[in-house]
Formats: sequence, C-alpha cells, structure tokens
Amino acid sequence: MTCIPYRGSPPAVLALMKNEIQVFPIGLAAVGSSSSEGKLTALAVATPERVPMLPHVPTIAESGFPDFIASNWFGIAAPVNTPGSTVDTLAQAISDAQNTALVLERFATLGMLVPRLSRQQFTASLKPEAEFWRETVERGKISIE
Repeated sequence: MTCIPYRGSPPAVLALMKNEIQVFPIGLAAVGSSSSEGKLTALAVATPERVPMLPHVPTIAESGFPDFIASNWFGIAAPVNTPGSTVDTLAQAISDAQNTALVLERFATLGMLVPRLSRQQFTASLKPEAEFWRETVERGKISIE
C-alpha cells in the first residue's frame, strides 16, 4: 500500500467514492450515510465488538488480527491542579448527560458506542493504548517526515 495523506476525512471519503483510492481507515461518524447508500463498503471495524450500526461487518480481530483494536475515543480532561470537588461535579454532570435518551440517540445515529467508564477506568485505559502505539511506531520504524 502507498500512504496518501489527506487534509481530513471529507477529502479522503470523496477520493474513495471517486475510486481514486481503494481503502482508508475512517470513523463511522465521518462517513455519514455514504456506506449505507452503497457508495462505500465497510471491510472491518477496529472495535473489540461488532458495531450495532453495521452488524454484518466483522471486527479486525475476527478477520485474523486478534490483538488489533484501534477505535476512536473522546475524553474530557482538566488541568492537574483542578480541585477534586470540581472534577467530581464535572464527572457527574458528564455521566448524567451521556445517559440521557437524546445523547444516546445522537451517538447511535453517528455510529458511536458510548462505554460507561469511570474516571479511574478511563485513565487506566490510556496507559496500555499509549504503550501499544509506542511499540507499533518503534517496531515499524515510523518517523515524522
């Protein structure tokens, strides 16, 4: 494969639809409805489990690469010196918001999964992911050009 850099997902999706490129790793939210309209074919998802929006699409693990997981995630961070009570209040407000029907419906429409992680679980999940990508960059001798 030849890496072709794009300035964001929209130009890459357009290139896919014009058949200028054959594959591109992209999040479901960025694709929008293109795949459901038959303009693109999803080959695999990089999440640990199949995505409800595309139940027929296998995971990369199912496709023969059991240790490969590379999903998009969003987190919210605060400066280290933020008072604990403020962090607790923010964490509770975020948790309450992400459990509302409106937010869950919107995320589902975008093809986004909403794992319910505590602050401690989220923080703990960052360490192995950072280590995985550090090893991947070293093993692949990847450098910034």
